Amino acid sequence: MKQILIALFLTCTLAHADMGGTDGTNRTLTAKEAKKSLPATTNYGAPATTEEFSRAQVSFELLGSGLLYSVYGSYRIIDKLAFNAGFSYWSADLGSTSTTTTTSGTAKFLIFPVSLSLLLGGGNNNFEVLAGGLINSVSITGLNVGTSTADKFANTGFIPNFGIGYRYWPKDGGFHFRFLAEMFIASSSVLPWIGLSFGYAF
Repeated sequence: MKQILIALFLTCTLAHADMGGTDGTNRTLTAKEAKKSLPATTNYGAPATTEEFSRAQVSFELLGSGLLYSVYGSYRIIDKLAFNAGFSYWSADLGSTSTTTTTSGTAKFLIFPVSLSLLLGGGNNNFEVLAGGLINSVSITGLNVGTSTADKFANTGFIPNFGIGYRYWPKDGGFHFRFLAEMFIASSSVLPWIGLSFGYAF
């Protein structure tokens, strides 16, 4: 019996030595080597994933790119770059009086703000640099009361605008906030402006 056990032990030992020999054939990988042989994955088996973040938001803006107000949305093309597009419509009563005539009228403004935003800082809090402009349509209808003559004027144009400010855009979605200091360039004039917006990111 003793000889049988010794023979069995030697057989097993020799077999193990053959598997782990130094010639590099049929050798069992160590844990470190097995780790190196794994494909590029996370958590040693789960597929690698890119960082997820909120892609879009919708907000109401007071003043800002719509001059008086606007409803606008933003879409993140990449984490640091967003495209913005909005809409604003408003009208104002016009009137002037001279010694002989009185003129009344209405001005209507249809505005489509479009821009790109560079978002710096990462996380939920971002320093924003904005560049874009206003596609605008202005229609003015007037009436000379003294002569009962009606006048109408319409024009479409583009006004460049730029801005810097702070934007809170949570990566997981939720409440969205932005404050911008802006300027509009019309002909040779520069109009400083501000905008404050609240909305929801998803």
